[in-house]
Amino acid sequence: MLGDTAIGYASATLDFSTLDQATYLHMDCLFVRDAWRGHGIGRLLWNAVHAFAGERGCRNMQWQTPEWNIDAARFYRRLGAREMIKRRYVLALL
Repeated sequence: MLGDTAIGYASATLDFSTLDQATYLHMDCLFVRDAWRGHGIGRLLWNAVHAFAGERGCRNMQWQTPEWNIDAARFYRRLGAREMIKRRYVLALL
């Protein structure tokens, strides 16, 4: 936060993988405003999410980013994450 303005955020949920038979953390979003990128904010948010998952005994963390988000992919690779090919399906209900 900078005053009343959020400069970034992360959101995540704890889930259970029947395939792995273990709890994992699914990070839905890690976002930093353009003007604050490159200042370590993303790393601070990442560290907080990573610590949260570790404190809860999660086997791993999972997340996704759109194919076009090259900057995010580069950031995640620098953190040591590896990409996995996976099909994602969406079914509109409304």
